[in-house]
Amino acid sequence: MNNLFSKQAQESDSIALVGPILKGPIPAIPYPQVAVDGGAAFSLSPVLWVGDGDSGTTKVGVPALKKTSDNITDLVFCLIQIDRWKWTQLHLYGFLGARRDHELANFGEVCQMMKTRAETVRAIFYHDESEAKIFIYQAGLHSIEVQGLFSILVFETTRLTISGACQYPVSDQFIGAFSGRGVSNQGSGTITIQSANPFLLLIGDGIA
Repeated sequence: MNNLFSKQAQESDSIALVGPILKGPIPAIPYPQVAVDGGAAFSLSPVLWVGDGDSGTTKVGVPALKKTSDNITDLVFCLIQIDRWKWTQLHLYGFLGARRDHELANFGEVCQMMKTRAETVRAIFYHDESEAKIFIYQAGLHSIEVQGLFSILVFETTRLTISGACQYPVSDQFIGAFSGRGVSNQGSGTITIQSANPFLLLIGDGIA
């Protein structure tokens, strides 16, 4: 199956997934794109289309892999298909702004993928205006520049430290799943986060 796709796409350190919630084209980006179902309408030269076809179909000349089971989402199906590629960062356009249950499931599925794919450093969810607002980071130590409001949530009870240029530090504490302990913090520069599991970082209006 991998012979269908370009060597550049398989070896790129970043991959963009273009999903069905977009309302217009994404900006020009320097890494390969995979269209997920209705995301084909606004993807630019995708190397692959995946989905069940309920909101869109592939473009002429683009390799297609169609999901035949409803037991997994289109996003999970996509992640399975690109799992052996060498990417370390995942950029997700068109996965925010519709049903809340779908959004939460997408966050959870990306988190689970990270737990089994250690080479993945982070996943970034973009709003329609293509601003990076919601991040999922791999377990470990991360230094991140944050100016203004931010929140950190974990998907399961996790040992967590938040330090650096923030208003409310957390010192090596166990934080419960979706605990309020990490919400409504204020950043004024570089913050350092040490987490035993993947975590969700929401910045600015990505919180609303």
